[in-house]
Amino acid sequence: MRSVKREAFDHPKLKLCSTQLGVDMATMRGIAESLWLVASINFPRGDVGRWSNRRLAAAIGTSVDADLLVEALVENGLLDELEGEGRLYVHDWHEHCDRHTNIRLLKRRETFANGSPARRAKRDDDEERERTRENAKSREGTRVDSPARAIPEPEPEPEPEPEPEPEPEKKNLPAVRAGESPPAKVPRETWITPYAAAWRERTGGEMPIEPALRPLGRLRREHGDAVVLPAWCRYLAETEVRFLGAPAFAAKFGVWAGLARPGPLTPPGRAPSRPLSRDERTQAAFARVEALDRLVEEGDPDAVRG
Repeated sequence: MRSVKREAFDHPKLKLCSTQLGVDMATMRGIAESLWLVASINFPRGDVGRWSNRRLAAAIGTSVDADLLVEALVENGLLDELEGEGRLYVHDWHEHCDRHTNIRLLKRRETFANGSPARRAKRDDDEERERTRENAKSREGTRVDSPARAIPEPEPEPEPEPEPEPEPEKKNLPAVRAGESPPAKVPRETWITPYAAAWRERTGGEMPIEPALRPLGRLRREHGDAVVLPAWCRYLAETEVRFLGAPAFAAKFGVWAGLARPGPLTPPGRAPSRPLSRDERTQAAFARVEALDRLVEEGDPDAVRG
């Protein structure tokens, strides 16, 4: 019980109580401290009388008769009598209990059994530091006030002069004459630069980069620039300018790269180097019909079934 004052262990109340109970002061101090400890753990509100005298004496750990013990504690002012269920209250418990007991009551929004409110007590080490600081200040004041013990104040040290900051190095840039515009920045080359250059050479304008990044990038990852770039140039050369676009090129990439297989409408012996025109598709359809007619005339059962 650090919050209990040290003077309490030599208080006349303890001496009178020890005489009445017939025990020495060491035993009486132990009984008092055990009483405060039981209250702190089990009865933060201080109402230790909720237990019977016998149970309270057993918790304190003394062999003194329980009724005689409680009677002596009440008569000598270590316990106060309460009305109601609490019955007994530790004398001035609201002033001498530790800070944790106050915190417990504040969290529960409870008061002490005698009606006193809980308070935010300072920590014991904080009180000790404040007491030590006040004593140190009083001693310093005494030394300063006496001229014989006055200590001269040290001379202030000269402040160092700030060192000049180094100037940043100036890059040797080409001089710009009056009336001339600064040189344009050279664009950084990327993988799409040759594709844009081929577009510029074919159309005379700039290629829309954003719509071309995804389709061309996917084709490059699958086939590489050695296959995609020649097919791109072939597509630009054989397609009208108004129909040019990277998504359209990617949709028929196999045709422009020579990777597509000949379909049923492709004329025999013709490689699909470019998309078939409408007339070519019509001629291929007529050629297929004539071939089927010849097979029917010859009596081919597969042709009739087809």
